[in-house]
Amino acid sequence: MRKLLIPVVAVLALASFTISGCGNKATTPEDRNNLQADDSFEEVKINGLYSMKLPDYLTPGDDLNDEASLQYQNIYKEVYVIVIDEPKQDFIDVFMSLDDYDSTKSAVDNYADAQMESIEGNMSTVTSKSTIRKAKLGGCDARIADVAGTQEGIDDAMGFTVAFVEGKETLYMVMTWTFDKTKAEYQEDMDKMINSFKEL
Repeated sequence: MRKLLIPVVAVLALASFTISGCGNKATTPEDRNNLQADDSFEEVKINGLYSMKLPDYLTPGDDLNDEASLQYQNIYKEVYVIVIDEPKQDFIDVFMSLDDYDSTKSAVDNYADAQMESIEGNMSTVTSKSTIRKAKLGGCDARIADVAGTQEGIDDAMGFTVAFVEGKETLYMVMTWTFDKTKAEYQEDMDKMINSFKEL
């Protein structure tokens, strides 16, 4: 098993403050297509907060990331997914207090920038990365990026597709990964997982 070695930004207190909301239904033809039924994918709902569709070859895990509210894996295929969620206002407050929040950008842009910096900074070597692209996931503003790199204790590079989602009161990071050398084989499933994300 490849335990996720990348720490992520976490905040301590709970708060609720709505800056911008999102619907809980698909709003574009692309979203609706991505949410169509697929017998090999099963929907899971987490804490009444969000839902995702996951391939049936993934099973729940408990040691991929201590901050994750969702952890699924297949240790034979070496495919993993986690979701981190945190109160939006807590993230904003913490980063404003550190003078590291860009008020000219949206919360999700700030979140994506901070998390990608953390992900890349904790890789031994970044071997490839994409630009952060805009998306809508379940009606929510989102950003998606791909990055690959080596990590301490793992010989081969790992390939990640990561989404950052701005909910009504919550920010989410949906991280999928596998070996970079086999990522093309699982990219469609990784994309389907991310595109199925929906805040409840």
